[in-house]
Amino acid sequence: MVTKSDPNITGSIPSEGFPEGSPFPPGFPFPFPPSTGPTMPWPDDPKNRQGAIDFGQKHADAIAAVERLADQYGGGLMGAAKGFLNEYERRQIITPRDKERLIAILSALRDMDQVTGSRRIQELHDEAVGDPTSKPAALAVSSVAANIAAEAMTDTEAQANAWAAGYADGVTVVLTLGFGPLVALGAGYGASYVARHTHVSWH
Repeated sequence: MVTKSDPNITGSIPSEGFPEGSPFPPGFPFPFPPSTGPTMPWPDDPKNRQGAIDFGQKHADAIAAVERLADQYGGGLMGAAKGFLNEYERRQIITPRDKERLIAILSALRDMDQVTGSRRIQELHDEAVGDPTSKPAALAVSSVAANIAAEAMTDTEAQANAWAAGYADGVTVVLTLGFGPLVALGAGYGASYVARHTHVSWH
């Protein structure tokens, strides 16, 4: 279990400010990096080798931590999303109303009626865009969802699969917002593309 980060190892970024009882131990390198920290993704430096060698264990530890967090909020993808959104709200990365909207958007992405779900997502996104207090992180998630909703309105077989993948995309963007827009974007489109070509579950 990784409980202490090495400042010399890129990617071992300490967490900060987790409330008592958080499943993420002090110094855990996931999922909320500090506001200032390493920005180079894979510097070719000998001192980073051990961090890369340990990457698999960090990956496994992070998944286990997310599972524990999700279990506190009902389990599954929605439980994980709610847990992360609560932390983002606490850190003022999003507002309380942002959190409510994003949970509603993710719920709409689970609606088996694509038309109803798509309309609800667009309404929520329009509301967020018109809300001057809505934070950029929240607007990014609702923008992704609105794009998925617009695509799903064609209601073809191909787009039905895109609708299912959209839920994976939306949750992934939520789980990676703490790393900043580029990471969230990359993780989101990666999750969506993979989900479009594999079995997708709404759980």
